[in-house]
Amino acid sequence: MRLPGRYTEAAEKYARARDNLSDMTHADAVQLRRACVLNLSSCYLNSSKYEACIQCCQEVLAGEPAQLLFTVYCLKQPGRCVLCAPW
Repeated sequence: MRLPGRYTEAAEKYARARDNLSDMTHADAVQLRRACVLNLSSCYLNSSKYEACIQCCQEVLAGEPAQLLFTVYCLKQPGRCVLCAPW
C-alpha cells in the first residue's frame, strides 16, 4: 500500500538533511549525504516523480564513478575480482 503523503513528508526530510550536509567534507558526512540522496530518490520513485528520481540517482553516480565501475565489475565477475572477499 502506497502512502503518497508519507513519501512527500519523507522526501522533505531527506532533502533537508541532504542540504544540511552539503558543506561537510568528512567521510561520514559524505556517506550520510549519499544515503539521504538515495532515500530521496526512492521517495520520488514511489511518488511517480521520475525526473526528480533520475536527478538524485545522477547526483549519486557523479560522486564516485570509479567506485561504481569497480562495484559493477565485482558484481559481474565475483570470482575474478582479487580485491573482493569471497561471496
